[in-house]
Amino acid sequence: MSEYPVNVWPDVYELAMQVFDEAFNPSSVLPTGIDLLDDLLDGGLRGGELMIMAARPRVGKSALALQIITHLLGEGVPVGLWSLEMSNSAWLRRMLANLASVNSRSIRTGDISEIEADRIRNTMPTVMKLPLVFAIGDSDPATFSQEATAMVKERGTRLIVVDYLQLMKSHEGAYNRENEVSTISRTAKLLAIQLDIPVLMLAQLNRGAEGSEPTFANIRESGALEQDADQVVFLHRDYDEDRGCLEDRCKIRIAKNREGVEGQFSLRFDGRYMRFIP
Repeated sequence: MSEYPVNVWPDVYELAMQVFDEAFNPSSVLPTGIDLLDDLLDGGLRGGELMIMAARPRVGKSALALQIITHLLGEGVPVGLWSLEMSNSAWLRRMLANLASVNSRSIRTGDISEIEADRIRNTMPTVMKLPLVFAIGDSDPATFSQEATAMVKERGTRLIVVDYLQLMKSHEGAYNRENEVSTISRTAKLLAIQLDIPVLMLAQLNRGAEGSEPTFANIRESGALEQDADQVVFLHRDYDEDRGCLEDRCKIRIAKNREGVEGQFSLRFDGRYMRFIP
């Protein structure tokens, strides 16, 4: 006797029940902790989706990713991180600065006040319990897929983050770098679908984005990135000529949102604590 109701197509029935359950109990949505971003994402990051977050160097894409990661870790959500640009210790140092509200440069140099030292001591037990898993394998698509799968099945990882996409390598004999990056992005998208988790990949913009708001054409070796990504998020900060540095105010624009609305908002970047605030 069939376990399904009569006159239903089993494959469609399974999917229909899944969609029904998600509509009334969206437990698979992972809020980023940034309300303005979550509003545009209809609640947060979702399984099966690939988000590309792109910016020029020093604008704050790693810091924004760090803030999302730190929020989710604090909620007990295991996160897997491929740190290809910074060392693992640099990520933890920034995370400690964020959680303890201590200047990240002070932690790096050791020039810490007594008040800051107390904050660090009080925060360390929390940091040591965060369910963050660092990748240990190579960054080629095959190894990335294998290790991410193991993270999900063995460690319960619910979000994969890569910093950043163009530093990954393909060993499949790609005939040019654009084709290689396209292979990487397609692997990440298929992985998100197969594991039913969100994948967040940071990306570097080319010099054409200097001094102007970025577009899809500014993503280095873009290839199929625009096609594969469910969301593309651009970060931009204008240059302050008087101060000789980037402005604190950062414009965050969702330029593509496959199943939601596009839009933009701004946050102030506090570089001391690697934190974005309204």
